[in-house]
Formats: sequence, structure tokens, C-alpha cells
Amino acid sequence: MLGSAWVTDGLAVIAGGGGKGRTGVPNRAMLLAYDGRELTEGPHAELEDAAIALCAVPQLESGSDSAVGRTSVLVALEEGGVDVLEATAASASRPASVRVVPDSGHSSGRKSHPLHASQIGTVSCIAASDSGRHVALGHTPPTAGGAAAADRPGGGDDEASVLTVLASGTLRQLGRVDGVLIGELRSCDFCPCALLGGDHEALVATVDGRGQGRVLDWRAGGGEGARALGADLSLSGTPLAGGTVRRAVFSRAATAPTLLAVIIHGGRSHLARFAVARDAATGAMTLAFASSTPVSADIVTALGVERAGGADTASLGTAEGEVIVLTGASGARPHVASRRRGHLGIVTGTTCGVDRDGRGAALTGSIDAFVVVTPLPTADSGGLGVMGGTLAFLVALFVLLLAFLLADGDGLAWGLGLGGLGRGGGE
Repeated sequence: MLGSAWVTDGLAVIAGGGGKGRTGVPNRAMLLAYDGRELTEGPHAELEDAAIALCAVPQLESGSDSAVGRTSVLVALEEGGVDVLEATAASASRPASVRVVPDSGHSSGRKSHPLHASQIGTVSCIAASDSGRHVALGHTPPTAGGAAAADRPGGGDDEASVLTVLASGTLRQLGRVDGVLIGELRSCDFCPCALLGGDHEALVATVDGRGQGRVLDWRAGGGEGARALGADLSLSGTPLAGGTVRRAVFSRAATAPTLLAVIIHGGRSHLARFAVARDAATGAMTLAFASSTPVSADIVTALGVERAGGADTASLGTAEGEVIVLTGASGARPHVASRRRGHLGIVTGTTCGVDRDGRGAALTGSIDAFVVVTPLPTADSGGLGVMGGTLAFLVALFVLLLAFLLADGDGLAWGLGLGGLGRGGGE
């Protein structure tokens, strides 16, 4: 399972597959309903190729920001191109549905379609803006003959990648940045912070195949124009100097513009925070390191952020299948609210949304073909964190010792039982 997104509250879409080879694994996109307690499989659509990434964009009324009740799901395909699906949530008059839009970006679709493989090449990451008006694609353009530039998404480590931004409704190209991104683009994320100006969605955070993070203005074009208006995420002079950037997303709740980045340093994964500033006169960007927190001895492979309880809650997945939830992620002291071995292999993606009752939830997928939902606590109920967990352990240890000294055998058994409850209570 290599792609996932929330379509609406309590309804998600997932996609994956075994590719065009004879693996026996179907290529499929499926709707999943989540009621806060369990997942229920919904309808599915067969895909021509394996999905490697996707995003969901609410369909808007013409000239309006009002949704019409349908969602476009853009699915990047393994051998190039982007399929367009239409997903509809269940209502009193119709069941939920998902279907592939005819003649869209798969190889047998219309070659003149803007997302056909012959037009767009291979896509390694895809994201929609919070407003639903824009879609960003990190991709390797096709060669002169119209074929993908490499056998795998994004080309090789030395291939040049391109960031292309489209209008979500028409799929018309609005901007393109090239000449600054090297290797497969690992992640892209639109800026949601209006404090950076009314045109804040012109800013996109990217991480390329060399582990270089940047914020780019997609209107600047390529080369020197992109460098002049953009900003590199520099680790020089910080405690993480020499590290590489794995993922980068903007905060959804910080009072000041903030970029959250997963940094691999010394074999460990850290969540770093960078203050984002923009010159009102020139539009030039700056990124300033603020703080960092070690989060895992493993390599973090997926990062999602959602506003919950007025603060940022982050969901992280690792190469060994661990799922970590941090509350207060954009603050100097985030809390570990949940940490569990959710998967048997690499977590390929995580996306944050809400269930039918408005409670936050993180959906994670993995190469183990399992989907896991982890509830996201609010800032007020975000768990004890590292210091709180240590304090709870010491209190439980003191109670256990007190029971051993003052009680008879029955009291000792009760004390040991309390210790067992203490271990289980955090799950």
C-alpha cells in the first residue's frame, strides 16, 4: 500500500499494487470508512499500473471555493503518468463510489491529457494545497521520444527533477521549477500560512534525492530565479550539521510560519523546526533553525501533520514499521503520545485527517500491505511524553516498593498487578 489520503471526515482512499508484472497482486484504489473504532472496506477501482503516491482534491463549484460533494483523487503510477479518479462519499440517496475517469493519465489513456506519461513522465510525489485550488507534482520529465526518463519514479540519483504546479480543476499548468532539484523528489507540501501573504500557496516545501530541503516559489521558474526567491534548508552551524533532510512539511497550527523537517543525523531521526520569513518587498525567503528533537533510532520514512486541539500533531513512520505520534510538534518540547510497532516493514506513507466525529486520526500504509489507523490525541490529552512517562514509572515503582514493605502476600500481588496495569495503560 503506497498511497493514501482522506477524502472527507471518516472516509479515506488507499492505493497500491504489484505493477504490470505477473506478481498476482492487483493494482487497485479502495475507499475505507473509519468510524473512530474500526476500518470498513468500501468500493474499489482497478488501476492499470501500481500506485506509488496520491492526493485528494475536493471538486469545487466553478468560480467558488464551495465543494460539490465529489473528490478528485490523483494517483501517480509506477511506470509514469497520473490517473484521475472520482470518489463520492455515501449520502442518503447514494452509496460511496470510486471510479477511474476515462482517458486520464494511464498509458492507454488519451496521450494529449496533461497527466499522461508522455506529457508528465514519472511522478515521485504529489500534493494538494489546503485550499484545494492547486496540485504539485515532483516528477522526471519524459525524454524526447516521450518515454519515461528512467525505469523507476523520479529517475536516478543524478537525474534532474521538476516541480510542476497545476490548477486542480482544469489541470492547467500554472508554474514549473527546474534546474535546482536533483534526484527523485521525496516530498512536496504547499504553505498553508496566510501570515506569509495572500499568495502563500505559491510557496512549496521540497526535499530532493540528495537530501536537500528547500522552500520554492513555483512562479519563479528555474535556475537563478528559483534560487533568488527560494530558500535552502541549511543545517550548517546547527546541532544537526552534516545531516540530510528526509521529509519537510509546513506547520498547520504554529502562531508563526514554521517548517517541520525530518533530519537524519548520526544514524538517528530528528524532528527539526525552522522559522520561515519572507521579505514583503522582494519576496525573498529565509529559513532559520529554531530547535530539534530526537524521535527515533530508526530512519523516518513518512511524515504527516494535522492541527489537533489548537496545536500540531505529527504522525511519523519508520523503515522498521514503527508509528510515532507527537503532540505539540511545532513547539520546543513535543510529547510522544504514542509509539508502537504498527507494521512489519517500511512505512511508505502517512496522512492525517479526522473521523466522522471530528477526532484526529493518522492513516499509515506499508510494504507489508496493511493499513493502520492511529487516533491523534488533542494537545490537552496528548499523553505524558518522555518526562511524564518517566515520572509515572517512578510513581508506580514507589507504590510497588511500598506494597512490598507494608503488605502481606496479598498486598504484594496487588502491587505487582498495579505495575502490570502501568505498563499496559500507555498502549
